[in-house]
Amino acid sequence: MCHPSVDAQVVGGTIFGSVKDASGANLPRAHITVTNVATGIGRDLETDHEGFYRASNLIPGTYRLSASAQGFATLVKDGVALEVGTEVVADLQLHVGATQERVETTAGVPIIASSSSSLESVVNGTTIRELPLNARDWTALATLEPGVATVRQVGLNANPGVQTEAWEPR
Repeated sequence: MCHPSVDAQVVGGTIFGSVKDASGANLPRAHITVTNVATGIGRDLETDHEGFYRASNLIPGTYRLSASAQGFATLVKDGVALEVGTEVVADLQLHVGATQERVETTAGVPIIASSSSSLESVVNGTTIRELPLNARDWTALATLEPGVATVRQVGLNANPGVQTEAWEPR
């Protein structure tokens, strides 16, 4: 018997990007620390030979990125928000200086996610608790998102009078 493959549900997110110098040249082997602000748990990474890094399977939350390389001032970027299943691009630019120097920036939420063309959204806990859900049907939350419309279909089961719902993009 052949079983189709099934993708696992995603519980984390990914922060990735590049590290460059002030002229725009990639910095290979730069040291990156990705720290969850709420838990204080950090992950140390190193950029590859082209200056790119990737921190996968991070729990949702706000992160602080710290980047350093020999001959460059340390850069700290605060406020990188990560939600379930998202990929956040956080490119970093280091400036020439002493290793003891520290440059701090605050990240903003990107308006457009340039890393993927898929439409996705996260319904936060506050919305779930405060929204009056008919019969507490959590699947109705999908209709809150842009581009989702409810389509009524007659179910093909033992009880032909039962209707089921499906969602499709508008």
